[in-house]
Amino acid sequence: MKKISIFLISLVSLAFLTSSLKAQLEIEKAASTLKSHSEGDILFMVHGYTGRDVNACISYVNPLDFGKNYWFPDRPLGYSDATPDVCNYNAKLWIAYVDYEYDPDRIFVRFSSDDGSIWSAPETFMDAYDPALVSYGGKLYLFYCDADGDIYYSTYQSGTWSYAGEMYSGQTKQGEGIEAIVHNNKIYVFYKGHSATNNKIYCSYYNGYSWTQIELPGEMKKGAGAVIFNNNIYIFHRGDDSKYLYYCHSYNGTDWSDDTRILTAETDQKPCGAVIDGTLYVYYKGESSDYIFYSYSNNGSTWYGNLYLNNGAKSSSGISITNYHLVTEKSAETEALKQDAMETLKISCYPNPMSGNFYVELNDKECSGYKILDNSGRVVLTDSNMHRNSINIDISYESEGIYYIQMNTTDSQIICEKLVLKR
Repeated sequence: MKKISIFLISLVSLAFLTSSLKAQLEIEKAASTLKSHSEGDILFMVHGYTGRDVNACISYVNPLDFGKNYWFPDRPLGYSDATPDVCNYNAKLWIAYVDYEYDPDRIFVRFSSDDGSIWSAPETFMDAYDPALVSYGGKLYLFYCDADGDIYYSTYQSGTWSYAGEMYSGQTKQGEGIEAIVHNNKIYVFYKGHSATNNKIYCSYYNGYSWTQIELPGEMKKGAGAVIFNNNIYIFHRGDDSKYLYYCHSYNGTDWSDDTRILTAETDQKPCGAVIDGTLYVYYKGESSDYIFYSYSNNGSTWYGNLYLNNGAKSSSGISITNYHLVTEKSAETEALKQDAMETLKISCYPNPMSGNFYVELNDKECSGYKILDNSGRVVLTDSNMHRNSINIDISYESEGIYYIQMNTTDSQIICEKLVLKR
């Protein structure tokens, strides 16, 4: 049986901002509109990005107007260039990812009770890779593989994780990605063949009692993204020996259409699908570019686009996305989580906005090191091997704009804060 160990990290993530005043005002206006309603729907995207020689930041973005016109800018959550996954379960956002800064051989799972501003401490799964999350039968399912490619799954319900077993009908190649989706009261799990030369697409489906494996048309690398559109399962994937993006679909999960190429769309990573106002979207990293692109179809067969995300988001990994019903009314659980985060991880940066020189103070914590990043993710300053709760920092040599400071405490917690450099 796989052992589940708990590794606690706390994080206060960042406010949504842009470097230009115009974009900043648009975001503030949109955020105010969201908060003025008791509930609403958003999209939530996660992806890894290696923008420098250190490990990559997992980033997540919330869209305005359901992703058609504007997405909020990225904000960091962890360090990984492997594909993360995100899921909506029990009125919470759940994210699973491999965090290379702490341990490249374990999956971190955490949840947010709001729109991703406050995150729980993670639970971790040892010797686990390629996470896939899905909600089914009142439980949250986490699928993952070990280094040999054997696929396992664990379930979460009522505050407790349980090891469920091995998906005996499935075996994949570690690092190639796993996808899970629910359709007609069954879980469908998609994955590449196990060996380096077996690029066939496999699907194992679960009816609540047993697993059945089938083989799909086409071949792939880097994993598939799945979505339900017009009561059909659509999967998107990169071709096995090409940069082109393909899709196929099924109304019942067992009879599949031919593999069809989406013209002009190219990728080298795992794509993902979303349905927005009755239109089918696919998001993907560019094949020769780190920017995130999207294409869309009104009928599931005629495609348009190959357009950039407007916020300039970049990815070096596959992409995952979920629809989320945002409830902004206060709950005891959400307020307790926020209060714990505020009390445990209080950080004061002043002056802010600043002209380049500023101070950082922590309450009841000591800083072991910090990084300052600009709005593109470039590290502009870093320092380590310190044990202080008050720091004076100078970045007056940098241009005006939005910056982020990420501080590591001596007890292995992470604190993030937004900075504004303005002269």
